[in-house]
Amino acid sequence: MIQIRNYRFTRADSIAALGIAAAFAVSLVFFLVRSDGSRRICYFESLDEPGVFTEIRYMPSSVEPDFSAESGVRFFVEDILLGPLTHRFRPLFVPGTQVQSCFVRGGVLYVDLSAQALQAGGVVSSIKDGTDVFTLNVLKNFPRIKTVELFIDGKRVYEDVSGN
Repeated sequence: MIQIRNYRFTRADSIAALGIAAAFAVSLVFFLVRSDGSRRICYFESLDEPGVFTEIRYMPSSVEPDFSAESGVRFFVEDILLGPLTHRFRPLFVPGTQVQSCFVRGGVLYVDLSAQALQAGGVVSSIKDGTDVFTLNVLKNFPRIKTVELFIDGKRVYEDVSGN
């Protein structure tokens, strides 16, 4: 058993202890300040069960040098179009669907997807369910966005064609 009772701390011991404490303090500050990105909850339909399920993703804090809220929304939209991370969930749209335009004005997100979104696929969500889950994803992850106006190949999705 080691006894420290009669040990006298020298000046070198005190400097070493102070250095270790300073290193710990600096590490703690960097740990608390560091951000790996923002936590986002993504929603997808399951292949096995009816309903919408969640998966957690971390989006980078800065995607571009001029990172703004709008580019963050676009990055999120492009990311969920790639599909779920797990193989037990359905992609929202056929792989290859791309964002043609995406911008926010007055709390409304306008998104125009490529024509591939209209194609039916084996394991993807139906177009109606895919657009509903897409809207759910945006509204849950971006509280400042109140409405999503979704277009596919320049045409509004589920537009009232009766004129009402």
